[in-house]
Amino acid sequence: MHFSINRNSNKAMSDSIRLAIAVMSITLACYTTNIFANEKHSGELQGWSFSIEQDLFYLINPDKNEDRDYTIGIDVGLFGEKATHSYLHDGLIAIDSLFGLKGVNQLENYQRSMHLGVAVYTPDDLSNPNPVYDDRPYASLLYWSNRINRIAADQKSGIATELTLGVLGLGIAGEIQALTHKIQREISGSDTPEAPQGWDHQISDGGELTFRYRLEYKHLLTQDSWYDLSTAVIGNLGYQTDLGAGILLRAGNRASHFAFFEPRPAQQTSQFEHAKPTQDNYIYLYYQITGVAYNELLQGGFRESAVTLSADQIERVVHSLALGWTMTLKSGTRLTFAQYMHSPEFKGSNSRNHYWGGFYLTFPLNSQ
Repeated sequence: MHFSINRNSNKAMSDSIRLAIAVMSITLACYTTNIFANEKHSGELQGWSFSIEQDLFYLINPDKNEDRDYTIGIDVGLFGEKATHSYLHDGLIAIDSLFGLKGVNQLENYQRSMHLGVAVYTPDDLSNPNPVYDDRPYASLLYWSNRINRIAADQKSGIATELTLGVLGLGIAGEIQALTHKIQREISGSDTPEAPQGWDHQISDGGELTFRYRLEYKHLLTQDSWYDLSTAVIGNLGYQTDLGAGILLRAGNRASHFAFFEPRPAQQTSQFEHAKPTQDNYIYLYYQITGVAYNELLQGGFRESAVTLSADQIERVVHSLALGWTMTLKSGTRLTFAQYMHSPEFKGSNSRNHYWGGFYLTFPLNSQ
């Protein structure tokens, strides 16, 4: 099957779906506005984080940690007041205000953060220097994002927003993957994993600006001394345009608030909890179903790409599952280790489930 560029025939449908997602996201924002009106001001945790996700970290079944699809993600975050010193944060506040969301000085609990990161995607065959038309295209995203997590006054709901500015198609992704594979070969003394050869054919090769606005609303369903169960509704508009719903179960010692926890911290909302170090030690299980309108990392942007997927090759409904463990030391340093399973994102002979793992560390610079 040839993966061709077919934008004109599907443009009207894609635009209509994007508009529908935008309307639903605005409706969600307006619906949740009235619960964020407490005038108290909270101490905000200052700190930083490091996250890395990689196929190699999937340990449930090592045979499934194949080097393809979402192959690596790296994210460094800065938390607290210093994260607000940017035009991107100002832009996020402006968009949030359009949706009627309150400023953080009007909330009881909140956490602000800024993130720099890169995400790398590849087809299965890395040895082929030519365009690969029967698999997902090479793609990369270098991004800068600002995020705000909010907790409602009743402590039973939370909302997070994020504005991301990114660049598709830069050469740094191929260099990171090539270096990672070289280190792995030197450690193992083998000729695998091989050096990737097809990065010249990635989505928007040479660079293209892109963006995403993300809105997530969370609500507590039930809790007891040893567990809590919550739901989430997530809307994205931009390089990923979709609408999803998830359910989160945490079991164990949970001193932190459910609304400040993210099953997948990298490239999503803040994983820091609040100013005081908490003694968390729990496992969690998260399931999400997502309706996909557009995915620029598969379908391309405005710039021409050697390989893209057309709209009828995209899986419109995808499922994801996360299983993880989180613990926090007395110092406030937090460690999360997680395993992820994701249903196919595209159709065709090379369509497949994908598996990867992640390590996430957060380090507080103050405790109040």
